[in-house]
Amino acid sequence: MRGNFRNQLIYPSPKNSGRSRLVLGLLIFLVWLTGCQQNELSLDIRLSDLVTPSVADNASPANQRVLRVAVATVNSPRATLTYYAQLVDYLAAHLNLPGELIQGKTYAEINDLVREGNVTLAMVCTNPYLEGQEDFGMRAVAVPQVNGQAVYYSYLIVPKESSASSLSDLRGKTFAFTDPLSNSGRLVIVDQLVQLNETSESFFGRYIFTYSHEHAIKAVADQLVDGAAVDSLIYDYFAANEPEQVAKTKVIA
Repeated sequence: MRGNFRNQLIYPSPKNSGRSRLVLGLLIFLVWLTGCQQNELSLDIRLSDLVTPSVADNASPANQRVLRVAVATVNSPRATLTYYAQLVDYLAAHLNLPGELIQGKTYAEINDLVREGNVTLAMVCTNPYLEGQEDFGMRAVAVPQVNGQAVYYSYLIVPKESSASSLSDLRGKTFAFTDPLSNSGRLVIVDQLVQLNETSESFFGRYIFTYSHEHAIKAVADQLVDGAAVDSLIYDYFAANEPEQVAKTKVIA
């Protein structure tokens, strides 16, 4: 099913332990290339080749070549613009092209943009990449490393004053998932519930989707929910660089 693009945000590039282990990078640079061989071990990527097909075919000469980079909604729209605008600007300058940073509300919307050829590159999370690979031949260009590892975790967090010490303590409570396709923000918890012969509907009193890990952290900090599943890299980044973002929360698993 195609995503609803009403809430899509597009920004021109400015000029100036018991925790579940998730292998593959949090964000994966992707380009839509079909017909790939499953046993290929390396890719020869030329940035000059990464031009949105629909733009090259249909646009006027003055606007014929545009670098459009879509970013998954891991952070809030404001934070995403802050963190990724410089990257888009760098790539656009390298290619001597105008650049656009595109955000969708959901992971599914980003996959739809790649599938339909409406973006040149996308940075997506692990599970959306795997679904896109199976669905329409999405291919990885690069996987980032943090501290020398392409590994991250799903953190189960609660308000700092909460007495909960495990997922079982959140039975009947209000819970925040990040996105329906998120590994660290939903699917890890769903898998744990399956092992308990439970579902999200039967276990939690209520659950919501925040559509970003940053918003899920804030929902817990403000005690709008009793718990949330978030990406370890996002949580650890805030703990190290913006500790006020996580000061009212704690990791319990």
